[in-house]
Amino acid sequence: VVVSTQLAPYNGNYSFKRAVQVAVDHAVREIIIPVVERSVTIAGISTRKLVAEDFATEAHEEKLRKAGHLMAQKLAGSLALVTC
Repeated sequence: VVVSTQLAPYNGNYSFKRAVQVAVDHAVREIIIPVVERSVTIAGISTRKLVAEDFATEAHEEKLRKAGHLMAQKLAGSLALVTC
């Protein structure tokens, strides 16, 4: 974390810099967990429905499983990124 030079009295204060770093860390951790959980849940539900439709006639179970895993990963990552 870089403290702006416009905050001259605080810029050289190590305690202030450390407090800002801790605050940013806590804020990010606080928002990331619910965002990721929600994104994974939505991606799982969406993937189940999409894969069931797109691979309904697929004879190879491994292809279906791999497609589901890849789709869920991509959807969850994209949803989490957009939400954050």
